[in-house]
Amino acid sequence: MEFTGDGHADLVLLVDWREPILYPNLGSEGMGNPMPLSGARGWWSCLEVADLDMDGDKDLVLGNWGANSKFQPSPERPVSMAVKDFDGNRKSDIVMSWYAPLDTVSAPFAVRSDITKQMPHLLKDNVQHDTYAQKTYQTLFSADERAGALEYEANFLQSAILWNDGSIPMTLTPLPWQAQLAYVYGIAIGDVNCDGNQDIWLGGNFYGLVPQSGRMGSSKGALLMGEGNRSFRYVSPEEAGISVDGQVRDAHFIMAKDGSFTLLVARNDAPVVAFKSKIQ
Repeated sequence: MEFTGDGHADLVLLVDWREPILYPNLGSEGMGNPMPLSGARGWWSCLEVADLDMDGDKDLVLGNWGANSKFQPSPERPVSMAVKDFDGNRKSDIVMSWYAPLDTVSAPFAVRSDITKQMPHLLKDNVQHDTYAQKTYQTLFSADERAGALEYEANFLQSAILWNDGSIPMTLTPLPWQAQLAYVYGIAIGDVNCDGNQDIWLGGNFYGLVPQSGRMGSSKGALLMGEGNRSFRYVSPEEAGISVDGQVRDAHFIMAKDGSFTLLVARNDAPVVAFKSKIQ
């Protein structure tokens, strides 16, 4: 996207456990220093660029984990991850911690049987079920064991829009709750009812999760109709005539001159599906 107004296309980068980053294109001088577009650190999956509020500049629609899971982080209660070879077997270990709904401290997310299978040395430390239930990352590993670990935090898991008001940081707005039912992997943008406002379709789902996380399969797609003033109206799959099963991995609108559109949806381990319609 072109953000800085100098005529050069700039680079926006999404990285898990990081905030969205803008790398300004300085032309012959190369890429400038990274600029965080928001303080929201997510588990980002995709983005699309469009002038959603029709003010002449580009906004960003960001796909994220969603709000339909155990993980409900905030800046005060983030999900965290530490990466290091904790047991000295020359393989990186991952310790993810979270705040359970009623907890006031962050605790390892993995159950005892899983974390001791990954790091058997914890069995030698006689970490029993009752004591493990009281452990935090800081008490499970000593300061020496934690030294040098790569540590990350996620504090915002909702799919959202970053509005371009001409300054950084951009204005972050979560999408309606119907767009938060599952991990979003596909975003399509177009004016599907020819009212001059940009509309958004989002699809996703993710089946490859451990049992204690639960399978993400609730989404059949979410159509958000632009109504101006940066507001959107949700249209159900039944009303829209667009219902997609499976794990969506990409989506794209093809707009026709007569006002109709075709929505192409790519899915994991399933055929591409196409929906042709005209919504009034």
